[in-house]
Amino acid sequence: MKYIEIKSTVIFAIACSIALALASTGPAAAEGSEFSVDGYVGLEHEDNITVTEIDAETNEGDWAAILELGAEYEVEIGEKNTLSFGYDFNMSEQFDLSDFDQQIHGANATFERDIGGINAGLTYQFFYARLGGEGLLDMHRVSPFITVFPTKKLFIRAAYTYKDKDLKNRTARDAETHMGEISGFYFIDGTDTFASLGYRYEDEDAFADEFDFEAHVFKAGIDTRLPFGGEKNRFEIDVTYEIRDYSAVTPSIGEVRDDDRLTVDVSWEVPFNELLFGRVGYRYRDFSSNLPSADFSENLVSFGIGFEY
Repeated sequence: MKYIEIKSTVIFAIACSIALALASTGPAAAEGSEFSVDGYVGLEHEDNITVTEIDAETNEGDWAAILELGAEYEVEIGEKNTLSFGYDFNMSEQFDLSDFDQQIHGANATFERDIGGINAGLTYQFFYARLGGEGLLDMHRVSPFITVFPTKKLFIRAAYTYKDKDLKNRTARDAETHMGEISGFYFIDGTDTFASLGYRYEDEDAFADEFDFEAHVFKAGIDTRLPFGGEKNRFEIDVTYEIRDYSAVTPSIGEVRDDDRLTVDVSWEVPFNELLFGRVGYRYRDFSSNLPSADFSENLVSFGIGFEY
């Protein structure tokens, strides 16, 4: 079994969460807690199997079986503090291209405090990914954030994120990333219909200079309840556009790499009862790059059944 080193970022995040909770509440006991689980099983078809983290493209399509599982425990500490822990597991098993089977394990912890109408918090996340039965990467993320409702219809979230990723047998791609982001949600008709808009700046410093880049990421979306099928019958569309500027020459092409990435996600979720739901999804990606393996377009369709408890 692979041993994954717990780095200083992990210790820092956990220590800060515990210290903030204790300092804010003293010996007060938890006033309430909640445990939730969810899952999803289905099929998906991708007409061009790719792994963007390592710039791998097959120009081949395949069906895959997908499984998603998640669990979260949330506890209130005192009157203004919340501490939560979660775990997520995602898996896709290709019908033919087994070298592109994927597994992702994710764990997270978040401390959040209400400070006069502004929520401030700290989140730590860890991800471990496997590709084709072999370890692909492990990644740590630490993110302080604030959220606020300036009006009854507008919700704003701002965050800074530090990310540290290590790729197995690909040391040149190991990197540290600093990110700043802000997003807003405008409630057009309460939670029945709302729109979102966001911006993120990334500065990634990789082990090899050719993988260093700065990115500007723009996001927009709308989520609405359809006028039939109950309160959870929802349709959502999200659009993401990313501009990446690399800082050094990529040896394989003899020039500085330049990427533009467009992603469109569409999903429709239909409740069967209080526990079960069906979901249909579509994703379109159009990546433009002067690096041939990162220059592609693809379509992905998925459908399946899930539960929430």
